[in-house]
Amino acid sequence: MGWRVLYLAGGDLLSVERWFESIERREEPLPLLQRQREQLLKARLLLVQGETRMAIEQLERLGAAAQQTGHFTLQREAQVVLSLAYFHGGRREQGQQQLLELLATTRSENNLRLYLDQGEEMADHLRELLPQISEKTMLAYARRILNAFDRGTGTPDFKAQAVEAVLLEPLSVQEQKVLRLLAAGNSNAEIARELVVSVNTIRTQVQSIYRKLNVNNRVEASEVARRLGLT
Repeated sequence: MGWRVLYLAGGDLLSVERWFESIERREEPLPLLQRQREQLLKARLLLVQGETRMAIEQLERLGAAAQQTGHFTLQREAQVVLSLAYFHGGRREQGQQQLLELLATTRSENNLRLYLDQGEEMADHLRELLPQISEKTMLAYARRILNAFDRGTGTPDFKAQAVEAVLLEPLSVQEQKVLRLLAAGNSNAEIARELVVSVNTIRTQVQSIYRKLNVNNRVEASEVARRLGLT
């Protein structure tokens, strides 16, 4: 799902919309977590499109469902986007309350990236929230997040977001080599000869690459490789 978020972050709404059109025609069942991540991406798209009410409804349902299924990382991602959706919808008090609850949940993990990935808008809301935070450890946590924004680690550029997405499940050194050769247009047999391994080994590694990048074919894999600067 990461590379679709990259399209959205880069303003390429058309690519995301086309992808959603394609998955509506999909017949094979997908794992629950993948379906939920698609719902989160859809909510982000709705928010960018100005469909704030629909985004809020979807995020509220998704957060509750993720909690029930024990997908707590996804639940927090839905919650942080929900806080922004509340602000977008003029529901400032709900947005601040959502942020306070999320800070209380994530402070023991010292999770900064969850907030940094939302960009400077999140920093603005956190700054406004500081006077309302009385608990010392939570206040210190909020300030650490803001200090990270001030150091320039927030609002990552497009390539940095791509690298971050892949780091969630990194490619091995060998898989990176295979991806470079694949993106250059080489067949499995040609890659096998170049790397002095069997064709079956390359087939296995290509499938692993597809899974980690959440793509279905060479064209999609090559596009992700280009965006990651691997070609």
